[in-house]
Amino acid sequence: MTGAGVKITVQDKDRGYRRRMAKLRKFFGSSGITVGIHGEDGGAGHEESDLTVGDVASIHEFGLNGVQRSFIGAWFDAEKSNHEDAMVKMAESVVRGDNTKEAALEKLGVFLAADAQKYIQEGRVSPPTVKKDPDDNPTTLIASGQLVGSIRHKVEP
Repeated sequence: MTGAGVKITVQDKDRGYRRRMAKLRKFFGSSGITVGIHGEDGGAGHEESDLTVGDVASIHEFGLNGVQRSFIGAWFDAEKSNHEDAMVKMAESVVRGDNTKEAALEKLGVFLAADAQKYIQEGRVSPPTVKKDPDDNPTTLIASGQLVGSIRHKVEP
């Protein structure tokens, strides 16, 4: 049988995700958390060049000469569902009275920054090339540890 005359139906079932995320947005309001290399950390000199840590982070995240090693965007995309679960748990802790909104955001920020660092430390950032000798392939972005150690969170009330 050919595809002609075949009717395909797609059913998208939202089992509460949109409602849950809308409630979280309403609960946290305009508050937010940023994770990455912030101004106070990004201005420090990089140990191996005249570039700042922020310069090195930008080159890796966005690419240079066709080589990109995204460590924030790739981490965020890969761990999105885990981040959403953590947000829900923190919101629930505020509702139960275990945390204030500010404390929950701070704890969530600490978790997210550590998770971003872990993403790099586990070697999950795509290397630009793979050399034949495994000893010549250190885990991407942690040769000195300065970049991964500069990843922080900032709570925006």
